[in-house]
Amino acid sequence: MRDNNFKEQSKVVKLLGSGIVADVLLWREIKRTLLCFLILASLFYWFFLCGRTFTSSVAKLLLLVTVTLYGYGNLSSKIRAFAIKRISSSCFEITESTVKNSLRSVSYIWNRGIRHIKLLGKGEDWSKFFKVTVFLYFTKWALSYSLAVFVGIAMVFAFTAFFVYEQYEPVIDGLGEVLFYGIMESKELLRRNLRTLIASFLQN
Repeated sequence: MRDNNFKEQSKVVKLLGSGIVADVLLWREIKRTLLCFLILASLFYWFFLCGRTFTSSVAKLLLLVTVTLYGYGNLSSKIRAFAIKRISSSCFEITESTVKNSLRSVSYIWNRGIRHIKLLGKGEDWSKFFKVTVFLYFTKWALSYSLAVFVGIAMVFAFTAFFVYEQYEPVIDGLGEVLFYGIMESKELLRRNLRTLIASFLQN
């Protein structure tokens, strides 16, 4: 049954694609996944649990990377029986197309945000108003607690949620439909009550 299910791509595979990100988050290559998790855990400890400021952590990390690269570059091409592979300078270069795509993505996100602000300013789209309100409330709630706790939970969630969803996709989809129906009903009820409250407030 598992082999037959793989003939049709799951939603997680379609979302993550078929590249390195999917291989890591879906635990297809355990060694690579563990390596990525250890690297992220080390960065998490370096930036959030060492007691230093963010600027100091970035400066020390850049210093460590610089010293490591300089020492690696000064190594001889062969130490005893081990050959040292050199890092090509092309690894540190960014192509012009990559820069243009990044700038296009930034401008697209900026223009999309401006369009959302204009729609909110008109006061006609209640659905968008509800989504923005929920997002801002969730952001305020997340930032009110420790940022380190939030980042740690997000990292653990990324390495577990996608894998669990791929294994139990039909069950989770069924629960999601029930939850979505309940949220839509609550949203419609809130929208009606909000309109009534605003109308009564304007009349008074």
